[in-house]
Amino acid sequence: MRDSKLVQTLLQLEKAERNRFKKFLMSPFFNSDPNLIAIYDLIDGFLIKKPDELPEKKILWGKLFKGIPFDDIRC
Repeated sequence: MRDSKLVQTLLQLEKAERNRFKKFLMSPFFNSDPNLIAIYDLIDGFLIKKPDELPEKKILWGKLFKGIPFDDIRC
């Protein structure tokens, strides 16, 4: 997961830029999927606390979609 384009992009952003990006995601005009905010919060939390210990996609999926089997295509 550490090598994904999303994580690499988020690592390049400063704290103020990450905050503005979250505001962008929270805007109903630009985003109609509440899962994107949850995904961002989860990944950003790991990047702030333990950037070297970012879990695999399967573990993140389990935290976000409890009870739904992992689907690599939907990730």
